[in-house]
Amino acid sequence: MQTATEAPVLEAGHFIINDTVCVLIEGSYYTLEDGEFAGFAVPETFSVKDQESCDWVLRKFLDIESQINAVELSAEVLAAKAILANAESMRKGMYTKYRWLEMRFQNELVEYAKKQLEGKKERTFKTVLGSIALRTKKGGLRVLDKAKALEVAKLAKWTDAIKTTEEFQISGLAAEEKESIQKGLLSAAWPEDDEMYKAFVVEPDSETVAIKTGVQL
Repeated sequence: MQTATEAPVLEAGHFIINDTVCVLIEGSYYTLEDGEFAGFAVPETFSVKDQESCDWVLRKFLDIESQINAVELSAEVLAAKAILANAESMRKGMYTKYRWLEMRFQNELVEYAKKQLEGKKERTFKTVLGSIALRTKKGGLRVLDKAKALEVAKLAKWTDAIKTTEEFQISGLAAEEKESIQKGLLSAAWPEDDEMYKAFVVEPDSETVAIKTGVQL
């Protein structure tokens, strides 16, 4: 919640918000330099202390959430989404044609490019309409299915090829072990440089806050 101090050396209607010169427009402060929102004009003495003040704040949330949704549901945004969806549909249709050309002519293009590049160091055949790049991919053993490969490796006892990942799970500690660690941390039972302080921390109970007005963002 922002409050403002009117600067006596500034022009009338100009305020200082977080060391930035702002102007007051319809109940909100905006920076003079770039017009960015800097806060609502809320009296310094205002606080949430009764139903009326609580409702005022929730109304602000509701208004802003409604404005956000209004942008999302505006004709311009809906039209833009429709255009993008149509464009994606067109792209898929064009890729179908592209893949057909690949299947039909790729091998022939490769053979033609190889003939044109015979005796040359270049590995790319270029024309004004495009290029055909030839790259050698080194062959060798490849994994087709990781899960199946792992099964085979276990049966064959290829232990060097099997990677085991370790992970600490605090849920695996017994209740007395957790209690012992917590007591030790809270009472500083270990030296200051002990690894226990780097591995664990005791966090107090806390609350999470979810402010809902019914508007789905």
